Amino acid sequence: MRTLIFTLLVLWRGLMLGQGANCDQLQAGFTAFVNGTTVLFSNTSLGTGDGTQCFWSFGDGTNAQGTQVPQTYILPGTYEVCMTVVTILVDTNGQALTCQDAYCAPVTVFNGGPCSPNFVVEMDAQQQGNGLVTFVATSTIPSTNFIWYFGDGTQANGATANHTYAQDGTYGVCVTGWYFNEATQDTCWIEDCEPVVVSGTPCNGLEACFVTNDLGDGMYFFDNCSSQGGNAQYFWDFGDGSSSTVVNAEHLYELPGVYSVCLVVYEGNCVDSTCTNISIAGPCNSLAANFGWSLAGGQAEFDNVTVPVGLSTTWSWNFGDGSTSTENSPSHFYTAPGTYQACLTAISILEGGFTCTDTYCVTVVVQNSVPCQGFEACFEAFPVDGIMLFENCSTPTNGQYFWDFGDGQSATGPNASHTYAPGTYTACLSAYWGVCADTTCTTFTVVGENPCQTLQADFGAFTQGQTVSFLNSSFGTGIQSSYIWAFGDGQHSTEFSPQHTYAQAGTYEACLIITSLFATSTGTISCQDTYCTVITVGNSGPCDPGFAVELAWNAGPDNQVFLTGTSNRPDTYFIWYLGDGSEAYGPSVTHTYAEDGTYTVCLAGYTIDPLTSDSCWVEDCAIIIVGGDNPCDALNAEFTPVVGGLGVNLQNAVVNNT
Repeated sequence: MRTLIFTLLVLWRGLMLGQGANCDQLQAGFTAFVNGTTVLFSNTSLGTGDGTQCFWSFGDGTNAQGTQVPQTYILPGTYEVCMTVVTILVDTNGQALTCQDAYCAPVTVFNGGPCSPNFVVEMDAQQQGNGLVTFVATSTIPSTNFIWYFGDGTQANGATANHTYAQDGTYGVCVTGWYFNEATQDTCWIEDCEPVVVSGTPCNGLEACFVTNDLGDGMYFFDNCSSQGGNAQYFWDFGDGSSSTVVNAEHLYELPGVYSVCLVVYEGNCVDSTCTNISIAGPCNSLAANFGWSLAGGQAEFDNVTVPVGLSTTWSWNFGDGSTSTENSPSHFYTAPGTYQACLTAISILEGGFTCTDTYCVTVVVQNSVPCQGFEACFEAFPVDGIMLFENCSTPTNGQYFWDFGDGQSATGPNASHTYAPGTYTACLSAYWGVCADTTCTTFTVVGENPCQTLQADFGAFTQGQTVSFLNSSFGTGIQSSYIWAFGDGQHSTEFSPQHTYAQAGTYEACLIITSLFATSTGTISCQDTYCTVITVGNSGPCDPGFAVELAWNAGPDNQVFLTGTSNRPDTYFIWYLGDGSEAYGPSVTHTYAEDGTYTVCLAGYTIDPLTSDSCWVEDCAIIIVGGDNPCDALNAEFTPVVGGLGVNLQNAVVNNT
């Protein structure tokens, strides 16, 4: 947390009032781009963590989920739009908290509209050094008013704005232009957003840091490890009402409890702070209720990870819908959508009859609109020694089940096994729970030879503006298949037939990689096929049509891979998608994979056109093999010369050329 000195009083007040309230940092917000009766809503929330989800209510009785969603209203008018953001944050004790916040704002849409169809605003950003950026907005309408959103939670008004950023980074800056149409008494709005890269901020080198050392009997030593320029001042807040201004601090805590210790570092016009919690043990301090949980539809699974203390410990669960339990790790099915507070209270009896209690709660958001939407039939099929094993993964787990093996045979029970003759079959599982029922099927081929020849990836692409609908038409799949889409702009999807909106008009190479499992008499075979095609979206953009990037890789020891990216433009930024869910940045990276395998690695390159302030993207992908024996190692080119007279006969001696 870095800032300039003139915001010190506001920051220190927030520091003193907000200790321990981790969810307070979450602040919901969004922007709305109106085009007639169609509005594009974009999440601009601050303080989000992992697994962020956004839930929208558009004021006309419809709802949606996503960080950026379009909405078309049937009638013009003003609607109250609300967004609830839910995210997972980690507190100072390393525990995960589920936090949520809501934001509402009126949005006015029009049909045919009173606004000029040529109403356009554009922004320009000029770096002035030391974190200062000058922003200039222009418009095709002379009477336009401007509002700036600087991407760090602050904003300003006017055609020109100067803003100083406290730390380096890339910020999404937006300028909103609006004017009032006197003839129709309506307000017209439009927006332009661009990424702004800020470096060399004055406070970037200042970082507060300290190490906590427990000396025993309530005595602590705090070792200052802050990074600064050599002329810093320090302020310690020990969390019990006492403080100090020494470099390294020592403090005695008289009473048990949990204390938030904070260090504030000042240097020049910059300030930074950091805090940590310490616990002074009391008779009940070792009892800390805690649990993990997962949700599928309306089925919640709770995993009690509390460490019991004392002579005996009992559990009291409250699921937030009027239901309770005393089990150690219960399951619970929510029959209606909503937001529930699920709590676990641990009750321990210590020696002498002293009782300790502790409670831990999480927020559970159930999204299904009817009770049966939380009920889902699910199974996986595995061939073992010529027999197909069917493993049930339905939710909830206490249903009744009927298996149709697709060859005229059937069975009941949670799991099943069946012996097939060679051929192609569709096996189905029907699951029943109360008044709910669901059925799922899968088609697979039982063969005696390599089935990979039948697998073929294919798709169609249907373009409307800069939005493309991809229709998966692959065939020859086995018992289980997965799909990886690379849209050519650095974005990916694992849906069966996704829809993708490109941020920039242009030409892209879209690829589908399909991996499918086949059951054979000797076990399971994994096959893969790829199909790519070039698509053009929108109008021709401001980007260089010859802009290209290329990746190269070399395998190192212990599953290390060395990756190098090159570009025909010197101002290219590089983003690596490493195929195992991780990313990296820069022209050259080294990555260590956790497991052997085959990975699809993509290199995305982008530049910022200085004339238009638009981003231009290209991508290059490759399939790499990590660990194990590379099948290409066995291929060796070789020949044998046989001399006869003045002639030479060259005989092919290639090894493993299958």
